[in-house]
Amino acid sequence: MAPRILIVDNEPAIGLALTRLLEVRGAMHAVVAHSADEAEAEIARGSVDAMLLDYHLPGMRGDAFYYRACELQPSIARRTVFITGDLSARANDAITSTGCSVLLKPFAISVLIAELYRVIGATEAQSWPDRAPAPVADVWRCA
Repeated sequence: MAPRILIVDNEPAIGLALTRLLEVRGAMHAVVAHSADEAEAEIARGSVDAMLLDYHLPGMRGDAFYYRACELQPSIARRTVFITGDLSARANDAITSTGCSVLLKPFAISVLIAELYRVIGATEAQSWPDRAPAPVADVWRCA
């Protein structure tokens, strides 16, 4: 069964593009939430294998929602990948404190897919047998 990825991003075009790319190129099932409230409802509906979380959300920062999501589904704690274009010290400190990895926008879809499979504990070869693993040099890990 395809991994279920929750994409939390307030920009509909980004959510749609990531959904299509993850489903076509990553053999994943993607669900989009455009706010923290929508994401919380989605987590409450059922288990999520990983979460792709924008740092900037309407009404709250991504790191604040991350901690809320971890209360709802503790397994999401090490299965979250932040995405952001914010290079500020505040964003850096907030994301680093979670221990999650982060991809800086814009990023290569192959890097995103490789990182999502890494955090869910699967290898790309399990779902992508005809492709070599993507380089992960573009991933900033906060561990």
